[in-house]
Amino acid sequence: LRYILANNSNRDPLMKLILFYLTFLLFLTIQSQTENATLKPLPLAFLESGSYSPYVNAIFDLVNKEVPIPNYKLVLADMIVTAQAGRANSLYLNAINKGVLGLIGPTLSSSAVVVGITSTNFENPMIAFAATTPLISNRDNYPNVFRTNPNSTAQGKYFVNVFNYFKWEKIGLISSTNEYALGLSGSIINASSRNGVELTVFFVTE
Repeated sequence: LRYILANNSNRDPLMKLILFYLTFLLFLTIQSQTENATLKPLPLAFLESGSYSPYVNAIFDLVNKEVPIPNYKLVLADMIVTAQAGRANSLYLNAINKGVLGLIGPTLSSSAVVVGITSTNFENPMIAFAATTPLISNRDNYPNVFRTNPNSTAQGKYFVNVFNYFKWEKIGLISSTNEYALGLSGSIINASSRNGVELTVFFVTE
């Protein structure tokens, strides 16, 4: 971790630190699926919508170099970049057929809901580090999906807790119209109505 934070060439140390954590966590979830062998490849897939690509190879290299895992070498077997849920699921199925043992991603909630079902059906662990839909928190439907961030329902409650703490009774909320913003603004609206906060929402089209 000190290496990541001290690397002067690192343009976004926090992002690489997060990806390091996710990659290591994913290893722990799939360790039981593999047999011990000398430097056995551990093939993983990374699924996202386009923002994280520059960091992925670097973080795999860092894990293998700075924090080597005994008997294993993490391998980025497939890099999937798409914002379409159906295509994401199709490409993920291809990755599983090629021997991928785990998935980091996807970043979009719409993709996570679909891909998470495939992850469960194939018992292929999935780390959803950016998707905020509360649906994938259902352990009955998504037992193989693990999230590392709070879902949008929880985030909405946190916002309203701040409103109540400062005794703000009337709030103006400006929201964009992307998938994440709409989910979060919806949860804030619901939480506000239940807690007596008068909320006016303005949507800005991107």
